[in-house]
Amino acid sequence: LFPTSDDPVPDDTPVSDNLGDYYNEEYEVEKLIAHRYDLQGNLQYKVRWSGFSAAHDSWQTLEDVASAPEALQKYRQTLTRIAKAKHDAALKR
Repeated sequence: LFPTSDDPVPDDTPVSDNLGDYYNEEYEVEKLIAHRYDLQGNLQYKVRWSGFSAAHDSWQTLEDVASAPEALQKYRQTLTRIAKAKHDAALKR
């Protein structure tokens, strides 16, 4: 069998040339859940993305999370509370 010019090709949908839009899309930060330093000494934050499960958590640079100042402030406040609680517990020993 030979296809004729009138036969549609299966899955012959045009490929979008807007892939850049997909990769440049911004996602909302739900919260920051951890931090670390990479091998070059750069600070990174583990991000929980709004609407996604923990399986999609990812490590991001400070520059990447700068667009979520509320999440960054809340995470820093949490670290301060934890450090104070540890300090207070050590004083009680």
